[in-house]
Amino acid sequence: MEENRLGIIVGKKHVYLSVERNRLRRLIREGFRTILKPGLGIDLIVLVRPGINKNKNHWLLLKNLFLLVNSEELGNKL
Repeated sequence: MEENRLGIIVGKKHVYLSVERNRLRRLIREGFRTILKPGLGIDLIVLVRPGINKNKNHWLLLKNLFLLVNSEELGNKL
């Protein structure tokens, strides 16, 4: 049983303030930890794209992303 691994890329060009970059990183880590089932053994890289500051509902986007990854990985394991 392998661990899930997460890579996060939040560039200064897309999110100017360090407070906002760190907030996004915390939200991504929290979603990864709580939504994804442990032991899937997947490597996931999250690249924050331009325009993320315009959308204030980050948690919903992350939840959908992790649920999508989770369902695809569970489908591959069955």
